[in-house]
Amino acid sequence: MNISRSQLDGAIRTYLKNPGHTKNKANEKAQGRYIDEVKLSEDAQEFTRMIKKVSQTDEVRMDKVAELKAKITTGTYNVDGALVAEKIMEEYFAELI
Repeated sequence: MNISRSQLDGAIRTYLKNPGHTKNKANEKAQGRYIDEVKLSEDAQEFTRMIKKVSQTDEVRMDKVAELKAKITTGTYNVDGALVAEKIMEEYFAELI
């Protein structure tokens, strides 16, 4: 079974939003009965913490933006066409896989 990155992100987001809610509902339904339980490994818990930390950070690095604006304004910003083409090809072929 293949699990895509978007499916994994969706599952993680579900548990990050309200982990206590799902546990409480399960306990309410199963009082007096045995219930299924899922325990995540330390690696999975660490991965979840890192995903949460990354989601809380700004995606835009303002220091880089200011640096690029300054270079563009002064006319010292040069684009290496070969690097741009290489990145375009990498992304194109990554989508095919």
